[in-house]
Amino acid sequence: MRFINPDFSIPVNYFVQLEATDDELSALMHYLGFLVTEHVYDKVTRDGRFAPSSVWKWWASGTFVGFSGNRVVLKSGHRFMDSYEPIGYLATQSSHHSFLGYIKTCYAKIRQVRGAGSLAHHIAAFTARYPNFRQAKQHELLLEKHGFVYLRMLELYNLTETGKDVSSVVEVGGGACVNAAVMIGAFGCKYTIVDLPETISVGFSFLKTIFPELRIALPNIIHEHIAGGGDFGSLLEEYDVVFMLPYQSDLIGDSAMDMAFNVSSFQEMNIKVVNEYLSLLHRVLKPGGSLVLENLKISREIKGNSFENYRLDGFTEMKMCKPAYANFVIKKLSQLEHFFYQGVKG
Repeated sequence: MRFINPDFSIPVNYFVQLEATDDELSALMHYLGFLVTEHVYDKVTRDGRFAPSSVWKWWASGTFVGFSGNRVVLKSGHRFMDSYEPIGYLATQSSHHSFLGYIKTCYAKIRQVRGAGSLAHHIAAFTARYPNFRQAKQHELLLEKHGFVYLRMLELYNLTETGKDVSSVVEVGGGACVNAAVMIGAFGCKYTIVDLPETISVGFSFLKTIFPELRIALPNIIHEHIAGGGDFGSLLEEYDVVFMLPYQSDLIGDSAMDMAFNVSSFQEMNIKVVNEYLSLLHRVLKPGGSLVLENLKISREIKGNSFENYRLDGFTEMKMCKPAYANFVIKKLSQLEHFFYQGVKG
C-alpha cells in the first residue's frame, strides 16, 4: 500500500452521506468484497467486448464507497440534492502538488464556484419546453433527491412512447438509476442494469432511498446463483432489480425484455463497445420491443463516437428528435447536441 495524490480535476468530487439498514450495509460490503476476491476490475478492463474507455477509467478512479457505523459515504460524479463538494482540495504539504496539479485544482475550484444554476431555474426551463408534461409517480421525491438528473429522465419519460405492458426493462449504464426509478414507479417492471463496478454501489444506494423495500440482486448474487445451478430467469423472478457486470450480460436470455435504454453513457464508450452493446440489446429484446437512446450526437471525449456510427440496422426507427431540455443544459458548450432515438426490433 502507498500514498497517492488525488486528482481533483476529475469531475467526480461530490460526496453524499446516507444512513443504511444492516441488510443494506451487508449487501454493499459483500458486493465490494466480491470485487476483490473475483478480480472484477481486471476482468472488466480486459473484457474483449465491453472494456471501458480510458476516459471512463479516469473518472472511475475518483469513485469511492466508505462506511462508519450505519452510515455510508459515496464519492462520485452524481450531484444529489444532499451532496456536498469539499472546498479544500489541497494536500497537507503543498510540495506534493506539481505546477500542473495546481492549475487543475484551480480549474476544479472555478467549476465548483460556477455551479450549475438553481433547481428552480431548471424546473422553469423544463416546464417552458414541456408545459403539459407527464409527472413520474415519485415526482416530488425524485426532485428532492436527485433533481437535476431527474429532469433529464423526466424528459426521456415524456418522449418515450410506451405501451401499457412494460414488464421487463434492461438498461446499459444506469448510473445513479434515476431512469430505473421512474420506470419502476410507472410500470412496476422488473429491471436489469448492466454497469461498471464503481457505479453499481451508487445506483444500489439511490434506488434504496426511493424504494426501501426493493429486492435488489448485486453482481455477487448473480455469481453465487449461477454457480449454484440457477439461471437468469429464475433470478429475475426472485428479485425486482438485477445489477450485472458487463461480462455477466450474456446470461440474459434471448427475446427476454420489453424495453432497453441507454442514456448518456454510450457517448463515454469507444464506438466498438457501443455497437457490441447494441448487438446485445437487439438479442435480448422481444420482437417489437423498443430501444430508447439519448446521448450526444458526437461524443466530446471519444474520437469516432457519433450517432452516425451506431449500428442500428436491426431496428426500425420509430421516433427521432432533439430533446429540448437536455440541449438547454449544455447550451453553453458549443457544437454539442443531444439526440433522442426510439427504435423497434424487427
